[in-house]
Amino acid sequence: MDIERLEKLQDLRDKGIITEEEFQAERAKAIQANAQPSTASEDADKDNNFGVILHLSQFAGWVVPLLGFLLPIILWQSRKDNPLIDEQGRAVTNWLLSSIIYFAVSFVLTPFIIGFFMLFALVLCNIIFVVIGAVKAGSGVAWKYPLSIPFFNVKAV
Repeated sequence: MDIERLEKLQDLRDKGIITEEEFQAERAKAIQANAQPSTASEDADKDNNFGVILHLSQFAGWVVPLLGFLLPIILWQSRKDNPLIDEQGRAVTNWLLSSIIYFAVSFVLTPFIIGFFMLFALVLCNIIFVVIGAVKAGSGVAWKYPLSIPFFNVKAV
């Protein structure tokens, strides 16, 4: 309960500006407002958590091949109507498609030693970018992965 609000109400009651009944009604509203958090903030928290899962689902490919590619797209499509989740999904899908292209180029270049370095850099970037994206999603921010090719338009920061 907001202590300052309650003190102001008591002050108004003591000065006779509001009646005892008005004081009790406002006090009850304040108690009820603190007991039940707003559903808007709960929805935002759920969206943020879903965004975190969306980003981290890319790691599923380490357990089951191709799942790290399919699961984020399935999750994105399941909640595409939410603008924040749609932005997150676009960013993740852009990175997935870009990393496939980068992997193919790196693989072709493996006979020339540079391909191995490119593969190593790609793995590091994938880990780092996914973790940063998940952290940003937890804060409610859609983050555009660096180096991702914009197949889908992302308005993120």
